[in-house]
Amino acid sequence: MKPVFAFLAALGAAWAASSFAQEFPSRAIRIVVPYAAGGLPDTMTRLVSPHLSKSLGQPVLVENRGGAGAIPGTEQVVRSPADGYTLLMTDVGQVAINPHLFSKLSYDPLKDLVPVSLMGTSTLFLVVNPSLGVNTLNEFIALVKSRPGQYNYGSSGIGSVLHLAMEALNTSFGLKLAHVPYKGSGESVPALLGGQVNAVYASLPSIAAPGS
Repeated sequence: MKPVFAFLAALGAAWAASSFAQEFPSRAIRIVVPYAAGGLPDTMTRLVSPHLSKSLGQPVLVENRGGAGAIPGTEQVVRSPADGYTLLMTDVGQVAINPHLFSKLSYDPLKDLVPVSLMGTSTLFLVVNPSLGVNTLNEFIALVKSRPGQYNYGSSGIGSVLHLAMEALNTSFGLKLAHVPYKGSGESVPALLGGQVNAVYASLPSIAAPGS
């Protein structure tokens, strides 16, 4: 599975009409990451922001606003002035998944957001705490089936790609892994390492050792 990550700007049509009426940018640009620090969206944003700042000649600030299925962070961008100074680092969750999960979502991604640039794609990995003593997917499935209701998993939030990926595993193999939502992989992966959850789906940057 390869979730897509991209920059999105609030009310792009209005931004296009207003921001270029004057020299742009004339002040700092803010990129809102609707997840906790340490996950793939956050890592990608922090890798790109210094280069973007150098290219634009203005500071580029990264702000993490995780939690609640990334909805508050997305809403913050949608409610910001449509002047190009507030951007959203998003994935398919806010654009394609949330509108189908939440009937009272306060924003319409097709009307309130416009894509600016594709940032990249990432393969997801299923990882488990070593204390489980399993080394393959088949061993993990057999263990969970042998003790129904005794194991759980963490995700980057309700409705996130990582949540739905694990629920697909639950459904496909008849598992009963309980869901523990976090504000991002920056929280769920440490929870896995600390033994608070037994398994997570995560991207490689979220689980790879520094320098590896």
